[in-house]
Amino acid sequence: MTICSETRQLKDTVLNLQAATGVTDQTNYGNDGTYNGGMGVTDGAYVFDGTDDYVNCGDADAFSGMAGLTISAWVRGNASGTAAVEGIVAKDAASRGFYLSAFTSNAVRFLVSDDGSTNDSINSTNNSIPNDTWVHVAAVWDGSNITIYVDGVSNVTAATVNATTTINGNAEDLSIGRYKYGVATAYYDGSIKDVRIIS
Repeated sequence: MTICSETRQLKDTVLNLQAATGVTDQTNYGNDGTYNGGMGVTDGAYVFDGTDDYVNCGDADAFSGMAGLTISAWVRGNASGTAAVEGIVAKDAASRGFYLSAFTSNAVRFLVSDDGSTNDSINSTNNSIPNDTWVHVAAVWDGSNITIYVDGVSNVTAATVNATTTINGNAEDLSIGRYKYGVATAYYDGSIKDVRIIS
């Protein structure tokens, strides 16, 4: 999973995975993913069992040192999902980084860190991503504020106190459908499609 030699610019799409075309990155960066846990694609979406399924997109340079970050995806959670945190898109570790996850009470959590020890995070309102319903979620960090959009509408926003420069790099692979922090893992139970990361 190599990154193209071209210079990366702000507001550059560094990952674009469309389930209909498997795990081939549609950008010029070639950050292709690999299936894990026996998962697959149904009706144009990645289907995760909440136990061990995820897409691994590696530890490319394009996923670290970003001065701005937007993550977006269509998500459809299963009613059977009971974990407090279920990873949607994550590159997080003890040295921190970023993640977007489903959270308790059918909310969404977005976290960013620029120094590995402090971070900023926000949660959307409860029931903003109801079970068995396709919802478009986007999380934006511009160096000053973090915002979560649900179906194109701003749901919550807050000023960043700690994450104000660039996303901290870490050695963790970027995952779709899994949140991993040290030995702790949290898998998504449901479907995800049209995943994009813009820096």
